[in-house]
Amino acid sequence: MERMLDAWMPANCDHQHADVATPAADVVDDGEGFRIVMDMPGVTREGLEIELERDVLRVRGKRPATESEKLLVNGRYAHRDFERSFTLGKDVDRDGIKARLENGVLTVELPRRAEVKAQRIEVEVG
Repeated sequence: MERMLDAWMPANCDHQHADVATPAADVVDDGEGFRIVMDMPGVTREGLEIELERDVLRVRGKRPATESEKLLVNGRYAHRDFERSFTLGKDVDRDGIKARLENGVLTVELPRRAEVKAQRIEVEVG
């Protein structure tokens, strides 16, 4: 369990500011790989950026403030920004990463490399 937590702890982000929210994320290991699920309410595909640099997967989202959240800052309306980073383990197939945004929920699929997937060994009797 500790290895899994070490592999999925958010990377240190010195550039985060108070106006950037860190969305909660569920990380699931289904045996075939990992799945990250994050609520991104109001974020559109155009307002979403996902990048992989070395071993860090960074997810950024931006949505305009709702009418009740609008704040005038330097003559412009404020935006609600989201950012979260994850340090990937060596067993993730970087070329197979896929992301889907549906109804304000972002799902990122991180498959395991084939050579590190668990294999079942059959036991012969006799």
